[in-house]
Amino acid sequence: MTPQAGASFGRYSLVRCLGRGGMGEVWEAELRGPQGFRRRVALKLLRDRTQEGSRRLAQEARLGALIAHPNVIATYDLGQAEDCWYVAMELVRGPSLSTLASHPNPPQTVLDVGIQVLGGLRHIHALTVDGRPAGLLHRDIKPGNLLLDPSGLIKIADLGIARFLTQPDEPVGTPGYAPPEQLDGREDARSDLFALGVVLHQLALGEAPFGRGLSSLPKLLRADEIVRTPTFSARLDALLPGLGAVLSRTLRADPDQRWASAEAMLDALRQLQRELPATTGPTPRPAVHVEVPSSELPTLPLSQPSRSSLVGREDEVEDLLAKLEQHAVVTLVGPGGMGKTRVARAALERIHHPSVFVDLTEALSPEGVASALARALDLPLVEHDIQAQLGAALAARSASVWVLDNAEQVAPLVAQLVARWRNDAPEARFLVTSRIPLGLRDEAVVPLGPLGLEDGVALFARRAPVTLSPAQLEQVRALVPALDGMPLAIELAAARTRL
Repeated sequence: MTPQAGASFGRYSLVRCLGRGGMGEVWEAELRGPQGFRRRVALKLLRDRTQEGSRRLAQEARLGALIAHPNVIATYDLGQAEDCWYVAMELVRGPSLSTLASHPNPPQTVLDVGIQVLGGLRHIHALTVDGRPAGLLHRDIKPGNLLLDPSGLIKIADLGIARFLTQPDEPVGTPGYAPPEQLDGREDARSDLFALGVVLHQLALGEAPFGRGLSSLPKLLRADEIVRTPTFSARLDALLPGLGAVLSRTLRADPDQRWASAEAMLDALRQLQRELPATTGPTPRPAVHVEVPSSELPTLPLSQPSRSSLVGREDEVEDLLAKLEQHAVVTLVGPGGMGKTRVARAALERIHHPSVFVDLTEALSPEGVASALARALDLPLVEHDIQAQLGAALAARSASVWVLDNAEQVAPLVAQLVARWRNDAPEARFLVTSRIPLGLRDEAVVPLGPLGLEDGVALFARRAPVTLSPAQLEQVRALVPALDGMPLAIELAAARTRL
């Protein structure tokens, strides 16, 4: 069978081809069921009919079925139709990070990507099967295998060459990202961290630390020498103080000298994130010097502001500040991609009270919320009385503003906890970002909708890696309404702009 749009493939109807590779094709497809059931999926079709091709596709499906995490592509189905094997997976309507990795990015982008990918890797590495550690590795972390969905979630894709530590296999991976030990088939979980370190270096400076492709191998063997040079850390620290030390440790040639686990590296990046408002503020990000011909890079204005800076949203920030003066609980409500976190951070910069930022993205239970709060406070928890410890910590910071970010998946639970915490800390203020309100009686809700046309055009122009001509700006004016005024969609479109 030759795949084509409109054709049926088992229970799936092919919609459009998303990409082709050496082993097969990936299609957007629609799963159809009884009573009008419909679901859009990504359908990977195997063109390589060899035994090895079938083995790898089946392995990708089996591994994917074991993993359930918001930062890892979900796997739904493995099957065969018309003598062709396929895997049905979560459809991500967004680009890979390859575009972002082609130019320098602001510190918040680098940290957000690192924290999300490490959350997914931590889950992959900690996978258990039948109650025993599986020792699962990804083995091919790179920008092309990290997808960005419209809500801002990073999704780890392509488990086709992942394997368990107990399985012998030939050396695989992508030169320039795979660490030295992976070239010898001796990789472990720290090898995935090395590859992520390369990605974060690219996002920060617009270039890979050891080059790309086979030409990277000589530099890779001198990894320690390269990361120990003063300029290596200095260039990263110019973007974000402390980033050089984190990535220098991540990119050591000897795995024993790297971060011991995804959890350890995650803690280091979260510490940098907690320090971010104080270290970056609204000032322009430093110019980044790269070692490739300037003709190969987009032109970046020297005074380009941090991507974390706001365009528009002044009314919403003022509304938040006014509500926080009058209410103990204020919830900033809007769809994914509207920039709730960024607006909340902008409001924090204007508040003259201590503040604590709590990321609830990974929290799915009371324990998850408690763990997120404890991480934000650097508070070791004792299992027998967790809530009492948290209550005491809040009471000790009674005059603080507590930002509970991305609370929608645990909104009812957060509502209960906030009600309890208000008794522990009556003077505290809670700023919540969520797609839905908490539903508390005295909660003040600030809606966050689409950007207006002029603000949307200004955002596109500021985020574009090139200076836009008047004719291009007119095209942007037509594009912004088509993107529903969503800041994330506008920024992604701007990132693709070229001369």
